[in-house]
Amino acid sequence: MMRNGVFATWDTDYGIASAREIGYAATMTKLLAEALAATDKLPPDVQDELARMILAFTGKEGEVYELSDEELADLETALGEADRGEFATDEEVAALWTTHKL
Repeated sequence: MMRNGVFATWDTDYGIASAREIGYAATMTKLLAEALAATDKLPPDVQDELARMILAFTGKEGEVYELSDEELADLETALGEADRGEFATDEEVAALWTTHKL
């Protein structure tokens, strides 16, 4: 498949997508490849903001993002809940989606 000058393929053996362009090769998950492909419908300023966020997250643009004490505490709480198997029920998730019109 070709999109915006990039050839993308899905490798079922490894569960990854590959994108190739002259002088560029990358391997990513199918979900990330789909998300990036969907951004071509967004306005240029939104695309640039998403690109900056990804670069910041990976440390390619400025410093790697460091969690605040509050964010770290929230993450530790969430990981503890996950370790204990404390997940939202299907009904709770459906209610949240309805409340936020998702």
